[in-house]
Amino acid sequence: MEIGNSIDCGNVHDPLILCPYCGGSLCGKCGVCSVCGQVVPSEDGVLRFLGGKDAFYEGAYRAQVHFNRNALKHPLGKLILPFINFGYIKLILDTVPPGSRVLELGCGGGMQLAGEHYIVSALDLSLSSLKGTPSSYKNKIHANALEVEFLPGSFDAVFGSCFFEHLAHAHKRALIEKIFRWLRPGGHLIMLFDTESLNPFFEWLRKAPVLYRQCIVEHDGHVGLEPVSINLKLFREQGFEEIRGIGLNRTLQHLPVYAWIAPYGQVNRSISVLSRFFDRIGRNILISRMYTASLHIWDISLGRLFPLDWSRLYLGCWRRP
Repeated sequence: MEIGNSIDCGNVHDPLILCPYCGGSLCGKCGVCSVCGQVVPSEDGVLRFLGGKDAFYEGAYRAQVHFNRNALKHPLGKLILPFINFGYIKLILDTVPPGSRVLELGCGGGMQLAGEHYIVSALDLSLSSLKGTPSSYKNKIHANALEVEFLPGSFDAVFGSCFFEHLAHAHKRALIEKIFRWLRPGGHLIMLFDTESLNPFFEWLRKAPVLYRQCIVEHDGHVGLEPVSINLKLFREQGFEEIRGIGLNRTLQHLPVYAWIAPYGQVNRSISVLSRFFDRIGRNILISRMYTASLHIWDISLGRLFPLDWSRLYLGCWRRP
């Protein structure tokens, strides 16, 4: 790998990453090891631990959450905050104090509000996604979370949205072990992730295993779909204490799911009608937003009466003791 554009950290080194060359400490900004002097290549402000571009993830998730501090000052902004990303951003703000050092895993295009509130290190497999994150993000790292190693106790919080389900079970376990080390004692882990729903609708979908794999698993790289109960056991086994959590979409689903299952229309006319109906809802911005808000209100109220393993999404917050 050739060394690209160097990053100027103003000679204020921020020891953050375990050096892959000597085991010393790398600056999270400029990529220089304070022990051996080796430099991790960089490109447009992104440290590149990966030489190539991932065939699946490169450029696949570049959307940025543009909700910012100014929006939060207005009554309307405060009203809609609980509905953004299923309450994920609100949970972060409620849990992690401003000024905290945080790691965002699978950051995609990032979140403006995170850059305004925290000292953010962002990690992703997609170089273009990292380049599109807010300029307020301090460190941008093109790496595989399972291969990079941060120094112990580097972060006050680690969070990730729609990231965990992209890892197989064994890789999930390995990552949770790493996160436990990366967090300071008392630090928080906040995750929003897809799960293997055991509700009757998804049980029916699984009766066509080829279509299920095509539409639900492979469509978005969800190789780690597992029921909520199995995921929660992983966090407990690695020593995390859950302080908040909720299973979402136990009955009705958010709109993209109905688009994913469109190929089922080849074998079931009702699915075809259902998919087209929700596609029309999605094409109307106002109606689709009303549906999304109504679904979230249902999820956090009467939807909680249904079995937890019926959930297709889980939002949780864990603490390192």
